[in-house]
Amino acid sequence: SNGGYGASVAYPLLIVSSRRRRHMSAEVPQLVIPISDVTTAIRPGPFAELSNRVEEMREYFCASEAKRDHDYWMVRTLAFEHDGKLLGCASVQADSIRLDPKSRDETLPYLAVPAIKLARFARNDAIKACRVEIDDRLLSVGEFMMFYVKGYCRVLANSLGVRFMTLDALPEQKLISWYKQQRFVETGVQMLEDDGVTPAQEVNMLFDLRTSDTTW
Repeated sequence: SNGGYGASVAYPLLIVSSRRRRHMSAEVPQLVIPISDVTTAIRPGPFAELSNRVEEMREYFCASEAKRDHDYWMVRTLAFEHDGKLLGCASVQADSIRLDPKSRDETLPYLAVPAIKLARFARNDAIKACRVEIDDRLLSVGEFMMFYVKGYCRVLANSLGVRFMTLDALPEQKLISWYKQQRFVETGVQMLEDDGVTPAQEVNMLFDLRTSDTTW
């Protein structure tokens, strides 16, 4: 899909008002990692050690694309590591969305709204059974990465205006449901491929950074 470059689409106003409580799995994780033992840094890549079931993610992070986009200032990639082992990667970039005029309210006075796009998000499947401990709670690696990225975006919002996080999810119901558990909502906007004509299969979603990110 177009990845947010120059997109001009009308988004309906989407408000998340309900909280979702995460139920802990009875599965015993192979490794529990205290949050203090996780290191996060902006790295250009490539990340040859990344194992992920999605071929597009492997090709992007393991080859030269992630480094190319970093060098050209297109994205910044956060690398999550523990004890020298890669937990996962998340690439972010500037974005904007255009609201449907009927959706404007006192908190959204403009049609064009600043956002940050989660362009790529990949857990290292080699360590998927690990859990990260935060305040006596155990989060999966993916949940922790999302928790961190939301916080990272809020830190950026202290220096520039940012209201939403956006992403284009693969059209898999299990994956879309997981993003909904992280309080993203479907926008209903039809995204286009890079040619600007062909409909993309990805499902466009967003998260309002002004809302609570508590998902458990």
